[in-house]
Amino acid sequence: MKQFDHHLNSNAIALEIDEMDVAQRKAFLELTDEDINLLKKIHDLLIPFQSEFVDIFYEHIFSFKEMRDVLSRSDISIESLKSTQLAYFQSLTSGNYDVDYFDNRLKVGLAHARIGLDTRWYIGAYLKYISELFNYLERIHTIDTRQLTRLFSAITKIVSLDIGLAIDAFISSKKLTISNLEQRQNKLIQGIDGFIWEFDVFQHKYRYVSCKAESLLGYSQSQWLANPDFQQQIVFPEYRQETYYAFIKAIQEGDSFAIEYRVRTADGRPVWVSEHVSAEKNHDGNVVLLRGLMLDISERKHHEEQLSYLATYDELTGLPNRSLFSSHLKIALAEAKRNDSKLAIMFLDLDGFKDINDSLGHDAGDQLLKTIAKRLADQILRGADFVARFGGDEFCMIIECKKDEFQPEHIAQRCLDELGKPTLIVTSNIYPRASIGIALFPNDGDSTESLLQCADNAMYAAKESGKHRYAFYNADMTSQAEYRLNLENDLRKAVEQGDFVLHYQPQVSLTIGKMVSVEALIRWQDPVRGLVPPDEFIPVAEKIGLISAIGEWVLKTVCQQFMEWKKTDVSINHIAVNISGSHFRTGKLPTTITKV
Repeated sequence: MKQFDHHLNSNAIALEIDEMDVAQRKAFLELTDEDINLLKKIHDLLIPFQSEFVDIFYEHIFSFKEMRDVLSRSDISIESLKSTQLAYFQSLTSGNYDVDYFDNRLKVGLAHARIGLDTRWYIGAYLKYISELFNYLERIHTIDTRQLTRLFSAITKIVSLDIGLAIDAFISSKKLTISNLEQRQNKLIQGIDGFIWEFDVFQHKYRYVSCKAESLLGYSQSQWLANPDFQQQIVFPEYRQETYYAFIKAIQEGDSFAIEYRVRTADGRPVWVSEHVSAEKNHDGNVVLLRGLMLDISERKHHEEQLSYLATYDELTGLPNRSLFSSHLKIALAEAKRNDSKLAIMFLDLDGFKDINDSLGHDAGDQLLKTIAKRLADQILRGADFVARFGGDEFCMIIECKKDEFQPEHIAQRCLDELGKPTLIVTSNIYPRASIGIALFPNDGDSTESLLQCADNAMYAAKESGKHRYAFYNADMTSQAEYRLNLENDLRKAVEQGDFVLHYQPQVSLTIGKMVSVEALIRWQDPVRGLVPPDEFIPVAEKIGLISAIGEWVLKTVCQQFMEWKKTDVSINHIAVNISGSHFRTGKLPTTITKV
């Protein structure tokens, strides 16, 4: 037994063939030592015939298209096949039916299975072999009829043994293939972050539910299989009607569908799932089976909610952003038009916020913005009002009129009073200040864009009239806003073209009564406005980021003028130049002076 197991390869072990099985096979076929000796005696007589017989054998095989197709898929040449077949035919009558013989026969059966040669073809091949073999034996004069009968019996037994082994190997190969497919399928099913089910429409029950159902939702397979309405019972109520009609439509029309909804797990947790369902019809066109794949998409939904939040809310303050504000304002305007009511838009901009950032740092500025946002949302506005952060230090509010009295100025004043209270930022008490512009619907505009523009113009008017106050929009503010916009555009062109001049104001020493220095004063030489004084355009240049370029031009021009005066013996000790505070914030002023 040990010797047999040592030689037997994995093919035989997989088929559970051992010494006892081999003995039983021989005994059942009544393959005796006398049969084996007979086969040995004719072995040498058949050698001259074997090559001829292989040619006959393959001629027979290739007369069938199916066999030609099978063999054409093999990467083995015909000559190699014939050589292998010759060795096989010779082994049939060798009389050596030991372990190696059995192992070889199992390999032959597995090879047949691999290339797609099923049992009907190689049983026919064995029959062809026996038929041709006896035609040859009948022509040998040294073999009488009695011997021929005994030889026929012996050859039939050994061929039957081979057929049995080949069939067993073929069946084992198919079982192994099926087992591998099942294992692969199970691994694929287990690898899915969801589970698969089948529902029998005629019997109205689940026919199959994969085991992943329990790990996903906490409910056992038996709970699904025992209750055809189980799915509907765990769906959140707000999604039940949608899912129910989706399944009914699939049964009635045979359409596939995908749906997303929430279910409650066995431990009470809400889980988002995506279900993909397909229908199978019978030959009459009726849906008989539904197949579904239910996936856990909770993580994806969480990410979508985060993205949606980031797209519509300000990350720093938690307030709605400009996009959500515009959407809300459109709805509020539509409702106000329908109800013939009023509403107000308030545009709030903090005064001096840049100074806080520059002196205390951006973290302090962020802390102040969060404090302002909380005061606006929790302490100042009413429940029906809406506030959003527009970016930077700007906030915008929608004040709806729910009663006959509509006095948005009261809310604006409350904003100024509450925001002006001391706020501890880092280690300093800060007194926030703000300018508020108010635009009214329908008086000042009837669209999102027009109302926001009017509120913005009113906010600038509040700043220009002293800051930390509110101002209602009026028509004059539009022309003022247009003036500011034109001024900004023209100033940009002036910087590009160098449309500035310097005036030098003498500084006289009272001690000696002579001019000792001058102060450089910039003027904008505009072709339309004429000579524009610095108090009109310098604040604008600081606001739109042009002051650095203007300051560098002033320094360069002053130095050139100073050198020219030196060459002509003008007695000037120094020239005073006005520098904007923004030059010191960037940290580039020393480099700029050195370069100039």
